[in-house]
Amino acid sequence: MENKTSHTPRVAVIGSGISGIASAAMLKKNGFQVEIYEKSDKIGGVWALAYPNVRLQNIAEQYHISDFPWPFKPDLHPTGIQILQYLQEAVKHFQLEVQLRHEITALQEEPDGWLASIQSPDGRREAHFDFVMVSNGHYSDGKNSLQFPDQDLYQGKVMTERDLKSLDEFKGKRVAVVGFGKSAVDMADFAAQQQAAQVFHVFRTPRWMFPRQ
Repeated sequence: MENKTSHTPRVAVIGSGISGIASAAMLKKNGFQVEIYEKSDKIGGVWALAYPNVRLQNIAEQYHISDFPWPFKPDLHPTGIQILQYLQEAVKHFQLEVQLRHEITALQEEPDGWLASIQSPDGRREAHFDFVMVSNGHYSDGKNSLQFPDQDLYQGKVMTERDLKSLDEFKGKRVAVVGFGKSAVDMADFAAQQQAAQVFHVFRTPRWMFPRQ
């Protein structure tokens, strides 16, 4: 177990997506000793898991840490790759300490802070923190698997956007996209652009969609 004595309040930030990095940067700026813990092997949160050709819904001007503008010129609606590059540049700029493949598996509250159990490739250890900032998001967990009657008889492929690694998957296929969120609208658009044989967009509630331009 690590030594608890520290002159500077020590903070563990769980998650290295935009929220975790922004939180860590602000905490460090205000005099805290900050360590980011990321269970994946790369930073980025949901952007590290995003499907090909994904873009930000907002414009670039609205999506950056206030005192760290984009260090390069992104698209009006930045791509997932551009956002990951921005986050990597932010980590360097703020000189943040990120522990990749380190998962905080348990937290125990103590009179003077928190005792964290940390699992890493080197094994399990415990560390004491004055504060813990949970920034692990809610879009990066595994997706639910679709279940329907006689599914074993279906000879097509059932997948989520998280499973899509290449847009070539759609070529020449009859594609049914279920849902009307951003990911579903993207998938229907991608399938049509990739010369799918047919694209069916199935949803319960229609909404107004604004075109990109």
